[in-house]
Amino acid sequence: MEDINIWFLLAGSAGIFTGIIHCYMGETRLISPVLAHPVGVLKGVVRQRILRNAFYLPGIYWAIMGVMIIAMAFSKNPPLLPLYFALSIYMSGLFANLQATRGWHIGWFLLLLDSGLLLTGILQG
Repeated sequence: MEDINIWFLLAGSAGIFTGIIHCYMGETRLISPVLAHPVGVLKGVVRQRILRNAFYLPGIYWAIMGVMIIAMAFSKNPPLLPLYFALSIYMSGLFANLQATRGWHIGWFLLLLDSGLLLTGILQG
């Protein structure tokens, strides 16, 4: 048990949670309401699918990164490049979310949590 990086377990779990929350909340609070009464360019079915799929991609990527980080928690010497890549994915989402919302939003808080836990795991590793 001492060889397990608990920070990676926490970061990976938080990443999976962030991805799930992003997809669920985005669908119920943004995508479905917007597409319920499409106007202009969103009247096309193909465009609606593109919008929905593009919205889901970040959440899927964050969850995949979470699974990878959890797998790294059980490695004695995990390769750092994938961990830095995951950190860059979380942090780019964080900064994009901060810029888009310009105020309090659960998304940037969760991505900050993901990034902080992962960075702590890298530094502690």
